[in-house]
Amino acid sequence: MIVNPVRSRVEPRVAFRVDVVVTVAGLLTAAGAHLLPWYASATRPSMTVNGFGQISEPGYQAHVNHLQWMIALATIGAIMLLSVRATGGTDRAWRPIASAVATLAVVGALFSVIAVPETMLRADGVWIAAAGSLVTALGVLLLRRTFSFAAECSPNP
Repeated sequence: MIVNPVRSRVEPRVAFRVDVVVTVAGLLTAAGAHLLPWYASATRPSMTVNGFGQISEPGYQAHVNHLQWMIALATIGAIMLLSVRATGGTDRAWRPIASAVATLAVVGALFSVIAVPETMLRADGVWIAAAGSLVTALGVLLLRRTFSFAAECSPNP
């Protein structure tokens, strides 16, 4: 049987969910920004510190804060929530965890931008990571809403 592609009715079985797309975009941006320079030395412009706390020039040591790990932990939490969502998890018990991950992402973004180490200046990586972290927080809040809505719509066993 030949099917005319113009008149066929093809319905996608899996639709793109806005919550999943926003969360994935945010966590990929935040995770990728860890490789970029976050802070540059005010006294030695060639010396930079990336999101992992690694210094670009050997033999030098800079006092850097480890607040950037909040963004990394929020990214890991978002991956966990996405895996729960992908496996069909709709329990309301995931709502507090989603709230905690979103809060961690927002606080991590704010602290990474505000708490600059001594004698260091902000570089592009910290702004990209903060933006990615805020997008991750938005996506996780949308996931939180999905967990709540799906739990209300599912029939009781």
